[in-house]
Amino acid sequence: METEQPTTFRGSAGEVVRGFIDVSTLVTLVPVLVVMLVLGLLAGLIMRVVGLSLPFAGFLTLVTASPIIGRFAMAARDGQLDAGFVTARADRGAVLGFVARHAVLCVAWGLPFTLVAHLLLKPDESDLSVLGLALPSGGTALGLLLLGAGAVVAQLLSLLIATKTDSIGQAVSGGAWRWVLVERRADLVPLVAALIGGILVFAMFAWPALGLVALLLGKGAPKLGRAIAFFAYASPGLAAPVLLGRLCGAFVFGEEPMAAAPEGAVPTRMPTSPSGVRPLAVMPSGPSTVNPAVQAARRLDVKQALDGVRLKAASDLPAALKEAEVLREAYPANPQVAMELARLLRQAGQEQEALAAAAIGIKVALSAGTAPLAVELWKLCAEARDGLELDLATLEALGRQLTTRKELDDAAWCFRTMKAKGADAIRVQKGLIAVAETCARDGNPRGAIQLYRFILGEFPQSTLRDYLESAIAQLDLKVAGARR
Repeated sequence: METEQPTTFRGSAGEVVRGFIDVSTLVTLVPVLVVMLVLGLLAGLIMRVVGLSLPFAGFLTLVTASPIIGRFAMAARDGQLDAGFVTARADRGAVLGFVARHAVLCVAWGLPFTLVAHLLLKPDESDLSVLGLALPSGGTALGLLLLGAGAVVAQLLSLLIATKTDSIGQAVSGGAWRWVLVERRADLVPLVAALIGGILVFAMFAWPALGLVALLLGKGAPKLGRAIAFFAYASPGLAAPVLLGRLCGAFVFGEEPMAAAPEGAVPTRMPTSPSGVRPLAVMPSGPSTVNPAVQAARRLDVKQALDGVRLKAASDLPAALKEAEVLREAYPANPQVAMELARLLRQAGQEQEALAAAAIGIKVALSAGTAPLAVELWKLCAEARDGLELDLATLEALGRQLTTRKELDDAAWCFRTMKAKGADAIRVQKGLIAVAETCARDGNPRGAIQLYRFILGEFPQSTLRDYLESAIAQLDLKVAGARR
């Protein structure tokens, strides 16, 4: 049986949830609430005029929610994993295209589901009723439950396909459904887990914080206190489209295979050390081929072993370096071991060996979902970055992380290096565009213009040319206005 290789979505999902559990999400919910109220009033007006039944009303609600989800999904698809409703930036017409694709997919599966639900809820003379609503029998209730579960699954798949594709033709093609159901099926469970877990943790964070604010303000302004209390209770529901959109975008953004652990490493479950870093792999043991020092190192706590290496380096650097190399052999997929070895090699003046160790460490850290360690290793060797041998998947993942942390010059280097190594042109362009957009948001429009023009120069036949030229024109106006 073929083993499915994990993708970088696992790490991206963690970054999304980490950014979601933040005060900035509460700020994002304000415009989301306004838009949801407008869309809700519009949907309510349509339901009242047409006289839709409950199943058709639910179907209409799914369709009208897509602009909110799409805004976050299309931004996250381009690497903006923590973008707000106002700050989210996507290609011109990207959200509108998402809404159109999602609407077509919803009609394809939603109308049959809705018609069946309408028939199941149709009152019968033998049915009991409460307040005019028929109470379904046991068989009818089971049917409705199965329909509801099917609708949830179909809605999630539709959102993922609408995020992945760029046209309605692609969205309804067999290739799109094969992508989500076959190629990426291993990531569907982590997606749902991140969505449910993220909402629950957000509720645990938002309810006490907003409840305290409502309690304090309610003493002097009861109406304001009640309004904030209502907002507090509604916040998880309001936040759900935000997290769902970001996760859908991250699902597409993180479809690259996760960088493989060093050759010879065999994954195994091991206890978590006090530092919180779990050794992810060990070398296969054998009585005649494995160094006894390596076998002994595997019985040590990694954190304590690294502390001992650092202490020894202060007085005996060569001996500390040998111990670090033994630890690297014992724990080839532990990012902290890789980082410490690179530091000691650099301290010993072995620049080439330090760069090789850093390249492995960056790859290992990104694979383990410890992006901060990868960035720290990068900074250690950034001055000699041209000597780092990084594969395309590692370059892209590192570039996205550096963009998020606003290390824009280094992020641009990653994407330019991807182009030099023959990476997919669209992925390179989108990476550079994310850098340019971050540059513009940080108050450096000239730097963003320079990057946009670089993209146009390197990719004269780019399918994103209209967006790039429009962005340059807008930034030129901003620069001209600042001169006046």
